[in-house]
Amino acid sequence: MFEFYTNNTFEGQNSFNWISIIQVLIQLVTLGIASIALYTARKSLSTSNQNLNTANKNLEGVSRTQAVQSHMNLITLENEVRKNGENFRMATKKHKITTDTNKNATELELMFLTDNMDNAFVLYMNSADKLASLVNTDYLKKQFQNRDWKEEYKDIFDEVNSSFKDYDIEISGKSQMIRNLIILLEIWDKENLENPSNTIITNSLPNT
Repeated sequence: MFEFYTNNTFEGQNSFNWISIIQVLIQLVTLGIASIALYTARKSLSTSNQNLNTANKNLEGVSRTQAVQSHMNLITLENEVRKNGENFRMATKKHKITTDTNKNATELELMFLTDNMDNAFVLYMNSADKLASLVNTDYLKKQFQNRDWKEEYKDIFDEVNSSFKDYDIEISGKSQMIRNLIILLEIWDKENLENPSNTIITNSLPNT
């Protein structure tokens, strides 16, 4: 009877040891799985950060490229406005000289000169309005915060506006030709009223 109790006790201890070993193994496996999962998560996070850094660099590159492109568009439009303005003045001068001095000019010649002047006027107004629209964009203001667009372009736009008002020949759609330019000049005029110290002073030198 004593021997039976001893054997049962021994077998019970063996069972307990095996259960403990299995529990330890399960804990080790669980710990191993958790460690692998943690490693994978850290690696994934590191990869994500690298991808994010790469994306940020790419965005910065795109932003710089867009800024350069915007500046090139600005220069191209400005040169176009100046060229079209000169062509319009030449066409207007030629038309005036012919109508004032050449009494023998035929109706066909006068019609040609008028059409040429009208076309030059339309090109001048359209290019100036495109330039004004670009100057007034929030994107351009953010990209070039140190640029004073009013100081750079107000004289050009004032000259365009003056030519627009002086040109009394009827042209289809004329009233909308410099809509963006007028809006921009109104914004600048309002800024001048609110901040008189920022008003651009012209013709400040005495006449000699």
